[in-house]
Amino acid sequence: MVSLVKNSQKSKIFFIFLLFIILIILIGIAACFGSVNLSFIEVYQIIFSKFFPFYIKSDPSSEYIIWNLRLPRLFGAIIVGSALSAGGAICQAILRNPLASPFTMGLSSAAGFGASLAIILGAGVLTYSGGYTYIITNELLVISNAFIFCILCALIVSFLAKIKGFNPTTIILAGVAIGYFFSAGTSILQYFSQAEALKAVIMWLLGDLGRSSWKNLPLMSLALITIPFLLTISWKLNALNLGDDTAISLGVNIKKLRMLCILIVSFMTSITISFVGVISFICLISPHIARMIVGNNNEYLIVTSSLIGAILLLIADTIARTIMSPLILPIGAITSCIGGPFFIYLLLKSRRSYFS
Repeated sequence: MVSLVKNSQKSKIFFIFLLFIILIILIGIAACFGSVNLSFIEVYQIIFSKFFPFYIKSDPSSEYIIWNLRLPRLFGAIIVGSALSAGGAICQAILRNPLASPFTMGLSSAAGFGASLAIILGAGVLTYSGGYTYIITNELLVISNAFIFCILCALIVSFLAKIKGFNPTTIILAGVAIGYFFSAGTSILQYFSQAEALKAVIMWLLGDLGRSSWKNLPLMSLALITIPFLLTISWKLNALNLGDDTAISLGVNIKKLRMLCILIVSFMTSITISFVGVISFICLISPHIARMIVGNNNEYLIVTSSLIGAILLLIADTIARTIMSPLILPIGAITSCIGGPFFIYLLLKSRRSYFS
């Protein structure tokens, strides 16, 4: 089945369509579970009653649970999983490294430092402009700090990599070095913080999809607008998979391509994690699963990785909400528990090069 999908364009398109159908079904299934369990039929009855209120009636309390609590969280999981997984596929393509991910470039550490700065010290970087004072809530302060420090990290990594000609090894090492620097800053802030602030920082660093809301989802979905553009340059990424010399001979400006992709991935990652915190492993394992099924053609790999990431994060969030209900576990801890052993399995199972 795997070889059939890899070798047939129609099979790849069918598999992508199948993943999309599975994702739609999983939304209904995931919405059933929580502190109050509902049936699959009840969930869709509540959803359709919102669009056809004169024909379909639903229980007000159940409707509140689905529309105000569960659906925003589920759609947040889909957006975050899609964006991080697509970013992981791009990172692995431009760096030709199976361990590359948006977090390899230190983005999560930078965002964590920015969020910690806002939570512990109440210090922000967007408070005044043109002599006017903006009234910034703590939530907005955390989001803005995480986003800006994430972008700042990407710019620093890009600058250091530019000095050495955007060599993949240089990009990875620069990202790791900058990541350690921001991690050290976060640790120092935690050391001097009060108990409540420390708890808030730890919860943010573990990830929390509960921060997703109908108000935040439109901004979070901006992370997905770059995917269509990435598909238009997928042939350049495919050329890069063949090696730098081959890509150059095909007319690809590899330095410009890597710089552009780093900025795009940083934009996607910074938007998502600034809202929901750090969620690990999804961006690492989803591209590997997709690559095992549809191969290395980035035209299909990016979309497949996005859908698989959305499905995996949706499943992980359902586990986080139900395994110790009514207590909701941090989603980052669940993805690490699932992703770690699964990634080891992938490494042991694979007997070939990921980029062959």
